Amino acid sequence: MDQVPLDLIQVEESSVSPEVLPIVPSQDNKFKVEINLGLALPFRSYKRGSDETDGAQKSVVKSVGPDGSLYRVEIETKSEEGPLGGLDNDVLTVLLTMAWEQRDYKSNQTKSKGFRVYYTVTEVCRRLKLSENSRNKVKKSIEKIKSQKLNIKNFIYNKSENKAVLNDEETRIILKSGRVRAAQMMDEDESDIMATSYVEFDEPIIKNLHNEYFSVINQKDYLALSSGSERRVIIYLQSKRKKFGDEYAFELTELANVLGLSESKKKGELIKKFMQKVKDKIGLIDFSIKKIRGKDEWNVFVEFKSDRAEIDNFVDPFYASLVSYFGEDKLRGLDVAELDIENWRQEFSGKFKRETGKDEFIFSKENLNPAEFCIDVTLYQILKKGYVLKTTFKALARSILTSMIDGFPEIPDGYRSFIHKRMESEKKEIALKKMTKEVELKKKQEVIEAKRMEDSFNEMYDDLLIKNKGFMRDIEKRAKESIGEDESAPLYSLMLENKMREIAREDFENGESFDFFKDH
Repeated sequence: MDQVPLDLIQVEESSVSPEVLPIVPSQDNKFKVEINLGLALPFRSYKRGSDETDGAQKSVVKSVGPDGSLYRVEIETKSEEGPLGGLDNDVLTVLLTMAWEQRDYKSNQTKSKGFRVYYTVTEVCRRLKLSENSRNKVKKSIEKIKSQKLNIKNFIYNKSENKAVLNDEETRIILKSGRVRAAQMMDEDESDIMATSYVEFDEPIIKNLHNEYFSVINQKDYLALSSGSERRVIIYLQSKRKKFGDEYAFELTELANVLGLSESKKKGELIKKFMQKVKDKIGLIDFSIKKIRGKDEWNVFVEFKSDRAEIDNFVDPFYASLVSYFGEDKLRGLDVAELDIENWRQEFSGKFKRETGKDEFIFSKENLNPAEFCIDVTLYQILKKGYVLKTTFKALARSILTSMIDGFPEIPDGYRSFIHKRMESEKKEIALKKMTKEVELKKKQEVIEAKRMEDSFNEMYDDLLIKNKGFMRDIEKRAKESIGEDESAPLYSLMLENKMREIAREDFENGESFDFFKDH
């Protein structure tokens, strides 16, 4: 074994190279979740009183193979630490995403059947928009994931053979965990949360990730969902989408099993609630739930909206302005990502309001967001004035925030004229973009609504013509009165058909066509 440098602490014996992958904040805004886990990994959305430590969970989910055949993915988990919950689901999602990001790093390969993923608790918290006070919870969550014993049936690789590789074999998601590098003290607020740690994922999971057998969840969409159940639902729905396309159906019991609700009398009500929250908060799906005739079961129909490109590519306006004036490469060089901006906006603005009782900071007669102001000043000081960082970017921004709270803001020379020019330019640009976007969105909505109306009308009209003789007689009579009774006229039948459809459409748009569901 290679000699371990003094700055490395091996908590567990392993074959890891001393060259440890540096943890860099992700600039991507997408989470990646391995398909089998996304579909069927059991989750518990509620506590069961005295039985809450019982970690046994099982789910059975339908999937589809490359030849179109249906099969079932079954996952049963058991742990003395209890079933996976909301935070565990979040942490696992981040670690899987980091496993994808580190896929080409050679030092991740180990002598065991695992793949080593390096992380810091700080970075996990950052990606989940958690305060650093949550670091102990994150550590416990990783240990809980590690404790899960899995029995899996029909775990599929996304490889040329696409065969089932696991059948009733006990395995784990995470095989090992430990710390490999001690933290360097950055300032008084930094601690061992900056230490580099690792987890070792089981080989089948990693092979699937590396073969792009994963579902993709927009990070902002995910974090916009407030409960663990809502987040588990979107992972499940996106994993289904990967297998079945943008429109599909599944039995409600299937999702109930995944959410640990199979024994709940309110499972139908709860799942409808969770899915409605997903729809309302991120606008990604439409859905309906219908009772299956003759069975104590419901079908859930899901349709993913196709007009989401502009939402998926949405960039925070403040971050976009920073990119425009400072350059994205320079921001990345300082490890300032869009998600950091969102996290700091919440943290810094909250601190400013607690200390001053104010929501806004007044500068040059302008009411500004205090968090955005101190971040902007920090960037200006470093990138425009050449200030050399002696600590972290966040620590410097925090010191400027403190000076703002104290009433003596640390403002670099030249910043006042700099920000005035920027603000005027941004106001004009924002107004133009807003106007353009509103026009484009209105046009898209009009096209979508017109298509929906057309589809609804055609479906209703064809159905009534076949099933309702009274409707057909009435429409035909009115059409003949309109075009005349001369059936010998050229193209009479075509004219009659077009007129009938025209009259029916007018009735439909006026809400009158439904009167003809009863046979006359």
